[in-house]
Amino acid sequence: MKKQILVPYFLLLSTITFGQSFLGMESDNYSGIHGAIFNPANLADSRSKIDVNIISADAFAGTDYTPLSLDNIKILLEDSGSGNSIERFPSDNNQVILNADVLGTSFMFSLNEKSSIGLISRIRAVNNYNNINGQVLESFADGFPSDDYSFNMENLDGTTHAWVEYGLVYGRTVFEKDYHFLKAGMTLKYLLGGIFAQGNSETLSGDYNANQQTLNTNGSFSYIINYDSDDENTSYSLSPGFGMDIGFVYEYRPRSSGYASRNGDERGANKYLFKVGVALTDFGRIKYKDVELNTYNLNSSISTNNLSDSFEDKLDDNYSKTTTIGEATAMLPTSLRINGDYRFTKNIYTSINFTLSLNPKNGLYNNNTLNLISIAPRFESKFVSLYTPVNYSNLSGLTFGAGLRMGPLIVGSGTLFSSLFSKKPDLANVYVGLKVPMFHDKAKNPKKRRR
Repeated sequence: MKKQILVPYFLLLSTITFGQSFLGMESDNYSGIHGAIFNPANLADSRSKIDVNIISADAFAGTDYTPLSLDNIKILLEDSGSGNSIERFPSDNNQVILNADVLGTSFMFSLNEKSSIGLISRIRAVNNYNNINGQVLESFADGFPSDDYSFNMENLDGTTHAWVEYGLVYGRTVFEKDYHFLKAGMTLKYLLGGIFAQGNSETLSGDYNANQQTLNTNGSFSYIINYDSDDENTSYSLSPGFGMDIGFVYEYRPRSSGYASRNGDERGANKYLFKVGVALTDFGRIKYKDVELNTYNLNSSISTNNLSDSFEDKLDDNYSKTTTIGEATAMLPTSLRINGDYRFTKNIYTSINFTLSLNPKNGLYNNNTLNLISIAPRFESKFVSLYTPVNYSNLSGLTFGAGLRMGPLIVGSGTLFSSLFSKKPDLANVYVGLKVPMFHDKAKNPKKRRR
């Protein structure tokens, strides 16, 4: 694995692999252990007696550099070098987000009417690259054009981070009176960091002279890396760290909902008219030791003839570099999640979900989630749920998707219809999963039962 995988161009044109996972499932009361990803309080008073995830995976890509249509994605997947055949929109501040989330063997079970517990294993990869000049990267990757151009990049920043996490989840009912119901939850995470790289430049400007075939640049560029990139067979030293999620869910359960809490209904049925959830997720860090920091002085004029193939060699052959060894603390993509869910009928619900990244967008050594608002109408039952999320972000505008939970199968895409029908889709997402769910039975005569 070469060092050039860490530079923005590779992330623009490499295999597409989102901070929000499993779009549409946020409020599904039968999602089991998946509900703990969004808010650990979802485990308390869960409809699931036992829920075992065998394997689930979610992949997300977002960029304003090239449309993420199905045809373009196919080209990107087959050959990163075929970028000339796709439409591109280079600017001084192109943005790229690439995330992959694999939920391994995980499970939850109800301890009693008040509390539930769960164990989670996940592999995650998060990539954020901000304020990239697409034309400069095209030139370095595909060759310089026949026309002059100039560029000015401010706060170029990018982070690649891949890690494993093991989480212990606990959710409990903390308040219940009349029509008001409050539950809380926490996930404690043990982290093992694998790959970490970060590049940045506060100011980088310049111009290209096509007649003279020279590139004039002013500024600097730095990046860190936590493994030996010169060795293709290098082994990775896993770095430990700790993190946590914490959340609360309030439910309003009037008698008009048909399942007021004082009726003593068992956990097999939803009891609320509406609910509101708040969660802080991915609060934590991983410290990497003996990382390599490379800083290039780009105040130079270079010939663009016969440049090396790799991005790293182009830098090393034409610019002076200093290298130091030190430590770096990588922050997890800390987010605030707010969720509201309203029940129209027994099986028809609509949720609204807001995800806000709490890390600075251009901060060093951290990742960001995409700030996203999602409205997801759904049909929900014990064995089948159908979601149709409508999402909005500053990067992509509106996107439309669909998801399905049917028995043990989960499949969906938060951007399905946008990818199919939009002329310039900026987001692409797909997820799939296999699980073994066991649900609580409904009380046969809830009015005669008491908690």
